[in-house]
Amino acid sequence: MAVVTARYGVNVPFWDEWVMVPLLQKAANGTLSLADLWLQHNIHRPLFPYVVMLGLADITRWDVRAELWLDVVLCIATFALLWRLSGLSGLPRRARPWAALAASAFLFSAVQAQNWLSSFQLLEYLMLPAVVGALLALVCWPGSPLAFAAAVGCAVVASFSFGAGIAVWLVGVIALMVLWRQNRYAYLAAWLACAALTLGLYFYHLDRGDGDPAYALAHPAHVVAYVLAYIGSWTRGAAYPAMILAAPGVDWLHVASGLKAPLMLPLVDALPGPVRSLLVGIPILAGMAGLLAAGLLHIPLIRDWQTWGRRWLPSLLLIYFVVIAAAMTSVQRLDLGVRQALANHYTTISALFWIGLIVPGVEWVIAARAGWKPERLAWARKTAIVSALVAIVVYAASYVGGVVDIRQRSNAISRAGSAVLDPVTAPESSLQVLYPDTGFVRQAAITLRGLHESLYSALPG
Repeated sequence: MAVVTARYGVNVPFWDEWVMVPLLQKAANGTLSLADLWLQHNIHRPLFPYVVMLGLADITRWDVRAELWLDVVLCIATFALLWRLSGLSGLPRRARPWAALAASAFLFSAVQAQNWLSSFQLLEYLMLPAVVGALLALVCWPGSPLAFAAAVGCAVVASFSFGAGIAVWLVGVIALMVLWRQNRYAYLAAWLACAALTLGLYFYHLDRGDGDPAYALAHPAHVVAYVLAYIGSWTRGAAYPAMILAAPGVDWLHVASGLKAPLMLPLVDALPGPVRSLLVGIPILAGMAGLLAAGLLHIPLIRDWQTWGRRWLPSLLLIYFVVIAAAMTSVQRLDLGVRQALANHYTTISALFWIGLIVPGVEWVIAARAGWKPERLAWARKTAIVSALVAIVVYAASYVGGVVDIRQRSNAISRAGSAVLDPVTAPESSLQVLYPDTGFVRQAAITLRGLHESLYSALPG
């Protein structure tokens, strides 16, 4: 992804990044206040990402590529924390490289095409190490006041980076109840108090926007489908071949990365029903497979807690976090349709689920195969080979789609950026590529030019 950032990163604000312009203007005028940083974005309160992005903007004259590089660094930091938390380093030597490859394939996947090219995705990339850091502190140093303080601090950062981060407070309760024996209830009470304070601040005067939680409550089956699609969202690109065959006259990879969702929806709705169902059907099946695997791993865990409990719990906490985050998101977003669960930023979060399966899955297979009869072992090997081949093919299709998406998305942003160097005369079509509200983006571009920030920083004063 460092290569992707270096080659395809463009110093042109895109989509949500334009909401930073009023903050940059206030910072330049000396009128920026805490109330400005407290403003919500959708249903998130990205206090800490705002602070980081404004700091980088001050240093780089808001070259958004600096934030893209920070995303890569944060992702590498998340991988390092996951290596320690999930116990990947404790696997047998022969399994370690394959486990590391699988974990990195999920975390650094090109399926997250938009995330790697949008600096505003710092919201998720800052949340990820904060979540993993909180769980690491609770798992590795039970009973330590310093570790508890670190976990609380990380949980606060996660909560005020991206909305899904508040799920770490629930998962932290499990870690405290199971692992913290010394002064357990005192720490648990303190954790719940910190959670209540954080959530109280978060939801105080929170505008829920267009989301309709009542719709989710009235459609529980759709909630289940949304959660499954969210978990299996890394497979969404596998439907591209069927879409291309069903509508050969449409350049689906270009449309999908055309930065205008309204253009794509009518084309998708016009597809034959079976093909259209693949868009969410494949991710839902992947999510079902993942949840089934997670459920089966609890059988040996319950039977032999002494052997597997402490070893597997950190990985299972990652799985619990993703499931809770998916369920929370469905309550707010389900009225937009199950397909909304396939958004790029959710793919980044759901990677933790699949990484959480690696260590328990590998260790259970190694332990179980010793007692299997030759016939059962042969059957298990064939099943594992077929499953691995299917997963590789699906991942490859999604990955290739993501790579093409990155390339075309970068080209589209670059062309639109060239067109808005003169924001007053920029065509509406170019402005719409960068943000749907063309009036807002035109005024924001004029403001940026006056500040000599971002793509206007090199223009003569």
